[in-house]
Amino acid sequence: MLKALLLIIFISNPLLAHSDELARDACSPIRLDDEGGAMEHVEVRNQQQIGSCYAHTAAQMYDSWRFTNGDEYYGRQSSGFEIGQRFKIRESVFDEDEKSIDGGFVEQVMPLLLQQGSCSQEEMDGMFNSGTVDQYASSVMRIFRKYQKKYYEFAAKERFKKIHEIEKIVHHEPSVVIENTAVNSMRSREINEKYLKDQILKNNFLEEGVVELKKLNDRILRVKDLGIHYEDLKADGDTVDMFNVISIINCADARKIKTNVSFRVKNHSTEFSAIDNNHLINHELNQGLKGAHPIGIAYCSQLLGQGLNFQTPSWDSHHCGRHASMVVGRRRNPETNKCEYLIRNSWGKSCSGYSKDWTCEKNQGSVWVDSEKLSENIHDLQIIR
Repeated sequence: MLKALLLIIFISNPLLAHSDELARDACSPIRLDDEGGAMEHVEVRNQQQIGSCYAHTAAQMYDSWRFTNGDEYYGRQSSGFEIGQRFKIRESVFDEDEKSIDGGFVEQVMPLLLQQGSCSQEEMDGMFNSGTVDQYASSVMRIFRKYQKKYYEFAAKERFKKIHEIEKIVHHEPSVVIENTAVNSMRSREINEKYLKDQILKNNFLEEGVVELKKLNDRILRVKDLGIHYEDLKADGDTVDMFNVISIINCADARKIKTNVSFRVKNHSTEFSAIDNNHLINHELNQGLKGAHPIGIAYCSQLLGQGLNFQTPSWDSHHCGRHASMVVGRRRNPETNKCEYLIRNSWGKSCSGYSKDWTCEKNQGSVWVDSEKLSENIHDLQIIR
């Protein structure tokens, strides 16, 4: 009698039935971009030619948190490039070697979003006559890299190695940067040489790049004469500083997108200990459509292009291609019967760049990847609560 009563209760309670289904099938279907899920209102990002996947991933995770915690202004999506640039400017203050806009860590950007908020993608894109802020930033980087390459080609020549020959090229005596004492003479010489090299880059190469950058801004910026101090552009390859000098990719603090509901980020890394990525992902997805959040992952991007034949290299290998995305769903492939995870990427809505081994969803910015293959490639995994 008791067994029959328990069976009736179980069948009549869909929540208990769903819980049992999850327990029996570790690959029960769920996708967080369905109605009611954390990713329902989060738009697809496109990082273009900037290596800001970490920032776009953080921005999407941040928006998913906002939208599941009372913010219904779905038209205000966070700008991945803007928050990535602000993060890198802050980092460069503490680390002089942090010069590139490319590459970063989701778990470090997320607290910055919580502290300071973000500019909206809509406002950032509104600065231009056409295209997006990410497309603009990519155009700026192409200009910079073109003239940087010319500079390095020049710097590699034999005549660039001796300071007295550099002086002839610059046509002036080197400035004394520090006191030329017996102790400091070698250091003074090195500093002067760096100063002269920077002057050559500014006078012979960067100046051409500035002209090209001004033409780009005149053509594409909606508001003219923004008072950009082009003369302050550094000549040492500091791309973070370059965007900071251009200083148009920002917004007033009063207009930044903020949340009043705090969160924390838990980062799981395989670098120092073995972790079961599948278990962590499934544990999050098993919270159900109303409770699960997207899971940030740092993994090898080459997996997306090479498919099942991809052999996992070391994290530092150029065969890896460090990348950041999110896991936003799970299913069992109807043809192979294997479990797959749905990756929300930041490569736009097209399906270019993906192996035929994976199922790409056109116009969704997402791709289904074998769960075991993805799990063995994950280096870091971020969960927010």
